[in-house]
Amino acid sequence: MNSIKNILIIAYTLVPYDAIGNDVEAMYNILSKNYNCLVYAVDNHIKNFLIIDKEELHDILNDEKSLVIYHHSCFWKEGEELLNKAKGKIVFKYHNITPPFFFEKYNHEYINACSLGKEQTDRLIRNYSNAFWLCDSSYNASELIGVPKEKISVCSPFNKTEKWAKSKPDMNILHTLNSSAEINILFVGLIAPNKGHLFLVDIINSYVKNFDYGIKLRIIGEFDERFEGYNQEIHSKINSLNLKNNIELIGEINDSTLLSYYMGSDFFISASEHEGFLVPTAEAQYLGLPIIARASYAVPEKIGENQVLLYDNPTQYAAAIHLLYKNNNYYGFLREFGYKNFNKRFSNNIVTEKFIRCLRDNLRLFNEDSIGSANNYKCENTNSMEKSLKKKRKSRLYVDVTNTANTDAKSGIQRVSWNIVRELYRMESCLLEPLAVTFAGGCLHAANNWLEHNGFLPKWRQNDADGTVDLQPGDIYLQMDLLMDRIDQFESLFEKMENCGVHIVIMVFDILAVRMPECFAPHWQQPLWRGMPLMTSWLHYIVEYADAVIAISRTVRDDVREWIAKNHGRRIHEISFSYFHLGADFQGFDSAIQVQSKHRELPNKAYLLMVGTIEIRKNHVLAIEAMDILWKRGIDLALCVAGKEGWMAETAMQRLRGADNKNLWFFEQATDEELRLLYADAKGLLFVSRGEGFGLPLIEAASYAKPVL
Repeated sequence: MNSIKNILIIAYTLVPYDAIGNDVEAMYNILSKNYNCLVYAVDNHIKNFLIIDKEELHDILNDEKSLVIYHHSCFWKEGEELLNKAKGKIVFKYHNITPPFFFEKYNHEYINACSLGKEQTDRLIRNYSNAFWLCDSSYNASELIGVPKEKISVCSPFNKTEKWAKSKPDMNILHTLNSSAEINILFVGLIAPNKGHLFLVDIINSYVKNFDYGIKLRIIGEFDERFEGYNQEIHSKINSLNLKNNIELIGEINDSTLLSYYMGSDFFISASEHEGFLVPTAEAQYLGLPIIARASYAVPEKIGENQVLLYDNPTQYAAAIHLLYKNNNYYGFLREFGYKNFNKRFSNNIVTEKFIRCLRDNLRLFNEDSIGSANNYKCENTNSMEKSLKKKRKSRLYVDVTNTANTDAKSGIQRVSWNIVRELYRMESCLLEPLAVTFAGGCLHAANNWLEHNGFLPKWRQNDADGTVDLQPGDIYLQMDLLMDRIDQFESLFEKMENCGVHIVIMVFDILAVRMPECFAPHWQQPLWRGMPLMTSWLHYIVEYADAVIAISRTVRDDVREWIAKNHGRRIHEISFSYFHLGADFQGFDSAIQVQSKHRELPNKAYLLMVGTIEIRKNHVLAIEAMDILWKRGIDLALCVAGKEGWMAETAMQRLRGADNKNLWFFEQATDEELRLLYADAKGLLFVSRGEGFGLPLIEAASYAKPVL
C-alpha cells in the first residue's frame, strides 16, 4: 500500500515556457490529482500554483511520508541544505549541467558555478544512495557515475509544444517568410558559448561561398550579459565575413512570434556542442521543420532515426542545405520522420505515461489503473520485437567503417579497416555474414554504396540498399575505426545491442594517451564522456559495454588488461582479451579510391625514410637534429619524411616545410603509391618513436627487406 502523503517539488527558479518550468508545471498538474502536491522555488514566475513558505516547507520535509522531487540543473547551496533535512524518499530530476570549460574565455563566475554544480552532483550521488534519478536523456543518465542502473530512468521533460502550436502566429512575419526567395534557417536557444553560434556563422559563410547569397539565418534566444565577450565575438565574425544581410540575431520574443518563425522557416539547424536534451528540436519536429544537427551529446538520441547528423565540417552542412532544399522527396522524408519521432517519444501523452510508470514501478505511486495506456505501449514494443525475431537470418558480423567511409585520412588505422573489410568480402564462405556499416542518427546503416564504389561488394549483392540494419541475437559488432570522440553517441545503440543479444567487440590500437599523456595535445585531456578525458572515457566505455577486446599486439592487449584490472577489477574476467599482428599490404588501396597515378618527385640520392604522423611522440625533431650532424660532416645522405601533420609538432613542421635543405624531403599526405616507391628506394627506415601500439612502418620496411635504425 502506498504510504506517500505529500509530494514536494523543489526547483531553484521557475519561468513560463522554460524547459524546467514546463516540467515542474506538468508534474504538479499530474501529481496533484492524487496527492497533496506542493512546490517550492526561490524565484517563481509561474502563476498556476502557489509557492509554499519556509515554515510549511520545513514541516513537509520533516514528514517521513513526504516525497521530494528535486530538479537539479545548477549549483544551489540552499537546495542541498533542504535535502539534508528531508526524512522521506527523494527523487532527483536531472537536467544536466554544462561542462565549465565552455565558458573559460568568457565568464569566470559561470565557470565556478558549473564546476560547483558538477561537484554538487557527485555529492548528491554519494549522500543520497537510496534516491531515484529521473533523467532527461540517456546522455544525462550516463553522467551519474556511481548510481546503480536500477535507480535511474530516462524520462523526457514535459513540453507545451502541442498546446503552444495551436496558438495564432504573427501573420505579418509568417507572410514575409513564406514569400521570401531565400532559404530560411532557424536556430532557437540561449546565446551561450556551448550553443555553437560561431559554427553557425561558418555554415552560412560556407553556403554563400559555395552556392549563393540566397540564405538567411535567424538566431532566436536571450542574450546573457555574463557572456558579453561571446556576444561581441559573434557580431565581429558576422561583420568580418560580410554576412550582415544573411544572419539576423533576433533575441528573445513572444510565443506568437516564435511560432511564426518555426512555421515559416525551411530548416532548423543546431550546431550546439553540448546539450542534455535540446527542447527546440522537438518543437521543430512537431511543426514539420527538417533538422540538420551537430551530432553532439544528447542531440542524436533525441532527434531520432532518419534525420541529418553531421560533425565539424561547415561545408557539409552547407551542402546538406543545398541538396535537401532542391529535393522534395528528401525534404519530405525528414519532415515525416521528425514528426513521427515527436509523436512516438515526446507527445504529452507519451511523456505522461512514462513519468507515471517510472513513479509507479520504482516508488509504488499511483494505482495500476492510473496508466492503463502504458500497458498498450509496452505491448506495441513487444510485438515489434516478436515480428523482428520471426525474420530469422544468418548471424552477421557488423564491421564499423564510419571514419574510413566518410574520411580519407590515409592513416594506419584506416588501412587496417580497409584491408580487413576487403578480405572479409573476398571470403567465399564464413560462419557470419560480413556487413560493413556506418553509424549515424543513433543507428547502423549498411555501407553498400561505399563498398560498391571501392570494388569490394560481390556482384550478387550489388543491389543491396544502404538502409538501417536490423539486429538479432547472435550478431557481432566489431568497432575497429577510431571513434573515441563519439562514444557519447553510441550509448543508446550499445544498450539496444545488449538488449538484443548482440556481442560488442572493440579493437584497440594503443592506449598511449593514458600511458604518455605528455605526448598528446591538450584536447585529449578535456572532459568528454562522463566528464573524463578522451582516452580515459574510451577505456571506461570499453569496460561498460565490450564483450571482447582485440588488440593489435600482445603489448597493447596487456596494457588494456592491466588498466581494466586496476580501475575495474570486477570486469576483468567478464571481457575476452586477444590480439593479432598487423601486416603490410599497400596493394589495391589507391587504385580502389582512384588516386591519380602521378606522384611527386622522389629523392635523387640515397636517403633514410621516416613514416608516420608528425607528432612529438614520433621524435621527428630528434631525427632531423641527428641528420644535421651528419650533414655538417659532409655525409651525403638525405632524410625523407612521409606523413601528415598531427599535434604538438610545430618545430618539426617548421623544419619540414620551411627548410631549403636539399637533403630534407617531406611527403605530406603521401599516397600509398608514393609510399611503395619510397620504401623500395630507401636505404633504410629511421624509427625513433618514443612509444607505439604496434609500429606498422617496421613491418612495411621488413616487407621491402630494408634495414631499420
